[in-house]
Amino acid sequence: MSLSNSEMKRPLVWLRALIVVATAAAVAVTIFFGRCNYHKTARLTTEQFSRQQLRLARSAANGVNTYFSELSASLKSLAKLPDVQQMKPECLRCLQHTYWGFPKRTSLRLLDAGGVCRFIYPVEGWRSELVGRDYSKEAYFSEVMQTGRIGVYTVHNEQGRLRIRVAVPVRLTHEATTIKAGDGTGLIAKPMDRNRPGWGRFCGVMIGSFDPEDIARNLVTPIVSGRTGYAWLLNEKGVFLSHHEKEFVGMSAFEARAKRDPGISCEAVDEIQRKMLSGEEGTGRYISGRHRGKTGQIEKLVAYAPVHVNGKKWSLAISTPVGEVQKVIRMRQRSEFFTLAVVIAALTMGGVFLFVVSCRWSRSLEREVRNRTNELKETSDYLTRLIRFANAPIIVWSPAGKITIFNKAFEQMSGKGEAEMLGEPLKVLFPPESRSESLGKIESASGGQYWENVEIPILHKDGQIRVGLWNSANIYAEDSRTLIATIAQGQDITERKEVEESLRQSESRLRLIMENTSDGINIVEYDPRTYQRRLVMCNDRYVEMSGRSREELMANDNLNRFASEIECYSRPFHEQSLKTLPSAGMSCWLRPDG
Repeated sequence: MSLSNSEMKRPLVWLRALIVVATAAAVAVTIFFGRCNYHKTARLTTEQFSRQQLRLARSAANGVNTYFSELSASLKSLAKLPDVQQMKPECLRCLQHTYWGFPKRTSLRLLDAGGVCRFIYPVEGWRSELVGRDYSKEAYFSEVMQTGRIGVYTVHNEQGRLRIRVAVPVRLTHEATTIKAGDGTGLIAKPMDRNRPGWGRFCGVMIGSFDPEDIARNLVTPIVSGRTGYAWLLNEKGVFLSHHEKEFVGMSAFEARAKRDPGISCEAVDEIQRKMLSGEEGTGRYISGRHRGKTGQIEKLVAYAPVHVNGKKWSLAISTPVGEVQKVIRMRQRSEFFTLAVVIAALTMGGVFLFVVSCRWSRSLEREVRNRTNELKETSDYLTRLIRFANAPIIVWSPAGKITIFNKAFEQMSGKGEAEMLGEPLKVLFPPESRSESLGKIESASGGQYWENVEIPILHKDGQIRVGLWNSANIYAEDSRTLIATIAQGQDITERKEVEESLRQSESRLRLIMENTSDGINIVEYDPRTYQRRLVMCNDRYVEMSGRSREELMANDNLNRFASEIECYSRPFHEQSLKTLPSAGMSCWLRPDG
């Protein structure tokens, strides 16, 4: 009995050992693959975070670009005002009205053709002393005067503070005429003729001086990546225009970090910044000496994208500590190990579940970034693409009659490119012989009358005339009264008109032949389903030979009845051949003597 018990215990020991070894092996294998999976997940998560950070940098860069485009457009509109071009005292009020739409710490300056400051707003305090000061030696004045293009420059103002200046050339396009109004006088401005001497003459430079801190507060500072990542902005010379470390603003990006943290190598970040200044976009890593108050060697992930501001290559970057990403990865690792300790049998399922959750989380982040990017892109591109790439010719003109949008289909119809047509008057599109009539229709459309299938000819660049069938609509401001623009959509019906004219000429020739022949001729429409024929046309000789009136012949139910009485149709032809006749045909009755 004792032996028997001993023999029974041995298999139990081996079974227990086998269970322990199998369990240990399973745990070891699971931990091994878990660690391998951890490193792979860490790498993929880091790459995924970098890609998402790059998308965010692109979106932010587009926002900065759009912001400066709007500022430039406002200054460009201001430069087109007659009072500004004439350097009238009234232009100070124009500067004031435009100033209200800009950030607080902004100033507007108007320099004359000699570079002398004629007007400035605000004019209080130390700025009042700048009126009459000569700025002709400044780089922004001479460059804008020579190139005639809008420029963006980073300078220090008279108080030694960093400023971003947008310089817009002022050219003479309007003239002012003094008139009497009662006991006073007034000015009336009207556009100058482009062919008149003096049109487009350089009058000066309109300058908007902006505080980078205000721009950073609106566009750069709100950008956050992860929990503590922030964005920074460089100009074309590598000078910080915005940074979380305020002392960096205005300093060279290649000197600021080395000066503050001389013990940390800046080789990696300097290489990244050189790529940024060359207009590249991408991701990378570098070592920083601090981050939001924390000091020490902190490795960061950075993503950067170019900002194109009126021909200048700026760059925006977003940097986040690698530790934030690793912290997320470690939290996931602890969750996996906890699941392993609780239930080894469910570890595989738990790993699959976590992988699925990870994939869904990753896709969710991608979807969120993609949706936000698409929203920004749709906001800026939707209307432009919808109109520009429509199949139908579309044109938009301002209340002044100037072309503002000229899509691809209209380019094909007119043979003229969008670049050469923008800003041009509408009259250049019409043939001389119908120009007055077409301009009258344009005026009526701008006055509120909607076109509906209105024919207006268009003069092609090669001299041909294309006929269009047009519909129009007016676009009003929020008050529903102020006209913003008029849009017209058309259809090129030139070929259809030519076909219609050809058909009319063919019909005229046919009628002429029928009425000038001594033979009887008719045209019959045949229905192969019912074997019925209907007379659609005949000449007078046919009516005479039939012995009936034209009204009788044209009756729908008479042709088959009359056919049996016509000697030129034999019975076999009448009963059999009629079934194979085409849907329309022509027959000729010969004269009895011929």
